[in-house]
Amino acid sequence: MATTTLHTKPCAEEIGPRLARIRFIVGAVLRLAQAGALVVIEGPSFASREQAGQAHLRAGLWWSLVNDLTASGCDLVEVPPKTLKKFATGSGNASKSDMRMALFKRGGLDLADDNQVDAWWLREAGLHLLGDPDAIALPKSQLDALEGLRGQLPAGG
Repeated sequence: MATTTLHTKPCAEEIGPRLARIRFIVGAVLRLAQAGALVVIEGPSFASREQAGQAHLRAGLWWSLVNDLTASGCDLVEVPPKTLKKFATGSGNASKSDMRMALFKRGGLDLADDNQVDAWWLREAGLHLLGDPDAIALPKSQLDALEGLRGQLPAGG
């Protein structure tokens, strides 16, 4: 299964370019998603220290993605940040460096981009939730982090 990284540049302060960027990102994701697919998305980080304007833009993008993905027939599982960290490392308080090291140890990948690391672990969570044989082996304690997410799976999932 191939992965795709989408690169965009921050844009002007005017609403038109910001909205166009959100539409571009959502459109690109929708072209990759298939109806009936399980999409695993990280939930918002309410404790994030980013600037208020960036948090506001990310929230708009997040809700646009969730809305359009579900409208297109995708099933969504939202993974809270602490759950993703616990699944990846065994600790809900893991740092980005810890997530990256866990990826290197478990998956043999050395990705420098924190977003790509998170995306890899989200994909892996989806594989485990679906019982996919390609999912990597993880300790039960880490797999237990996903138990609370099973209720989000579609019937029969």
